[in-house]
Amino acid sequence: MRFNFLSITLLLCGWVAGVAVHGEDLRVTDKPRPSSMLVVSSYHFSHDASMEMIRRVRYRLVMKTSGCVIDYIELNAVRNSLEALESKFRPFGMALSSGKYDVVLVLHDDAINMLIRHADKLPENLPVVAYSDGGSAFARLHDKHRNSTGVIGKSGTFGALELGLKLMPSTRNLLVVTDPAGTGPEDLAALKENVGKRWPRLTARFIDGGTLSAGRLFDLAATMPPDSLIVFAMYRDYMRDGYPSIVTMAREFCSRASAPTLVTSGALASVGAVGAVIPQASATGEFLADQVSTALKHGDASAIPLRAEIKHEVVNVTAANRFGIDINRIPKTADRLNYSPSWLEKNKRAFVIWCAMVFFTLLIAGVAVWRVCRCRRLIKRERELWSTLPVDVLVLDGEGRILRGCRGEKGNAVDLYMAADKLGAVISETALTGQPHEFEHVDGTLSRHFYVTPLPVRLFGERSMMLTVSSRGVTATGDEKEKAGLLSAVFDSLAVGICVKDSGNDLHCVLANQTYSGLVGDGRAADAMLDPEAIRTMDLQALAAKRAVKSITEVSDVDDRRHFFEIVKKPISSDDTDNLVLTVIRDVTDDQSLEARQRKLIEDLNSRLESRRIINYCLRRLVDSDDASRAIIDILGVVGMNFEADACQVFVCCGDGSVDDRFVWRRDKPVSDEAGFAAEDLAGCIAALHVGTNVCICDTEASSPETSKLATALKKRGIRSALFAGVSNNGELTGFVGLGFCGLHHVFSDSEMRLFSEIVELGHGKLIALAATDCLNKKN
Repeated sequence: MRFNFLSITLLLCGWVAGVAVHGEDLRVTDKPRPSSMLVVSSYHFSHDASMEMIRRVRYRLVMKTSGCVIDYIELNAVRNSLEALESKFRPFGMALSSGKYDVVLVLHDDAINMLIRHADKLPENLPVVAYSDGGSAFARLHDKHRNSTGVIGKSGTFGALELGLKLMPSTRNLLVVTDPAGTGPEDLAALKENVGKRWPRLTARFIDGGTLSAGRLFDLAATMPPDSLIVFAMYRDYMRDGYPSIVTMAREFCSRASAPTLVTSGALASVGAVGAVIPQASATGEFLADQVSTALKHGDASAIPLRAEIKHEVVNVTAANRFGIDINRIPKTADRLNYSPSWLEKNKRAFVIWCAMVFFTLLIAGVAVWRVCRCRRLIKRERELWSTLPVDVLVLDGEGRILRGCRGEKGNAVDLYMAADKLGAVISETALTGQPHEFEHVDGTLSRHFYVTPLPVRLFGERSMMLTVSSRGVTATGDEKEKAGLLSAVFDSLAVGICVKDSGNDLHCVLANQTYSGLVGDGRAADAMLDPEAIRTMDLQALAAKRAVKSITEVSDVDDRRHFFEIVKKPISSDDTDNLVLTVIRDVTDDQSLEARQRKLIEDLNSRLESRRIINYCLRRLVDSDDASRAIIDILGVVGMNFEADACQVFVCCGDGSVDDRFVWRRDKPVSDEAGFAAEDLAGCIAALHVGTNVCICDTEASSPETSKLATALKKRGIRSALFAGVSNNGELTGFVGLGFCGLHHVFSDSEMRLFSEIVELGHGKLIALAATDCLNKKN
């Protein structure tokens, strides 16, 4: 019993310990495993472009994922032999076979070729993202391993050649030195094939840099003609010629060259070359980072689209000046090395702001000067206009204060004090009643005639009055008194409204008679019938057209009576002024009424002619046709088409009280084919037609009680409006014809109803009689 108890106790302890350990394992395995990536770089890690791409990818993985373990291998293919590269890659190849990595990033063609040689070790589900210098290496990789994508590079040799021809368009000779490895052979073949086709004027020489020594390359560069261009597209190490690196080699090459040299590597852009076309490593890194993060997320790299590499141009201004190249030929998008910008380029923003401030200052000053000059010109112009009047004129406000004034042709000033009492009373009464007033003031043998007239508010901007003084300082005789009243007796008594406005002074009124003031008013007058703003718009139209403008305006008075006014605007000029606008307003209500009656007569005459034409056609059709049914349908079609109806139908009243409606014409409209009308539907219509009244249903939705049943039957057939006219014989209704309209309701005019009745009754009801005979024959 003791043994059993001890055994059970040990068993329970073991079970608890196992559960604890298993729980710990579960806790550990529940934590997400970080992704792993292998980066294979063709160059050493001091290569700026490769490191920029790696930095972009690493930053994206840190920001967008839960973490990533990255292993790096630098092949440094320009210094190591193939055996050394294989030895360096061997342990990573074994790790790839074991599935250690979630994604592989391959940079440049040497690394891609290494991966191709070990493609059989790559798991099928392992995504590969590659950057290929020229694209052919990636195509071979994709054939071996389908789960791959990447960024395809462009040949910088063609770009460098295009940049050089932009800088030196007069180039006649070309020397291109390509690399013996990498994309060099492909570039060399493409150049030999395409340069002659694209630039036939060039005498080109293409050299594989691996076939010549450095000294021979230097001699070639030094002996090029002045109108030549050199493209140096090498990036390999030349330690075999005694130079520690390609940078030293390129610097010596550019310094000895007798013609401008362009390169295809960023490391060589500042060694004396005129220009370079180099990849944008930052943009390529962003493309690769996006593809790597997508591949980690979905695992299928083949579904990720390929991207194209972006390159940019660099021009060394110091080297360009050495060969006398015009820097204005440098493309706007190219970066400039060793370039000292001018003061204007350095301070472009400040210069633009300064120019804007000067411009607006001059603009404000110009506007101020223009306004002052315009005011002075308007004052002078107004003085000249007012001085041409043959009488003394003052403009007063409602309290008698002088707003404006002028003196007459004799130069005598208006003496307001001599008639102050009478003048004050007249001004007050005019302001109160709005009616003109006049009085005569006699002082010994001198007499003055005062005439006070209210002016519209829109003439001077406020309620004002015009004081006219005539017969100034002369002996008071009957003739002078008659001359004093000439302005009011002739000008103000005209039946037409006349006004003269000055276009140079905002169309202020210079002169207006009482008829014009009564029609236009001051904006508050109850008897004013015309809109001042509309009149002003016509003034502007006449000035713009530089000719007379005429229009007919329709208005209604307080009793809703319609009036028509003919308004004529004409620009005029005098000896002292230009661009005055003369306005003549005439009441042409009677003329318009006469024209309306004439149009009505012409319309009635045309209607009668149209009815005769239709009736004559129908009569000929009735006489000439052998087929009565066909003739009836043709007649109904002609009638329906002329009235633009959708249906036309003949109803024959039979002797037994029934109605036969078999003859019907329909246009191609949504008219129902439902046959026959019930007797109760037509009862109201027949009762009205019996007494000689046409039945008109303008809208089946709102019919009268007498025609409600007929309207309901018509609505079922899609008819919205209908018109019926009948034919009687000896007081008995023999039949009738109906028109139907679909769509919107139709309003029938008197001329339409009269014309339809005449057509229905043509030949004393021959259409109805023919239909009745045909119906009887078919029944028998």
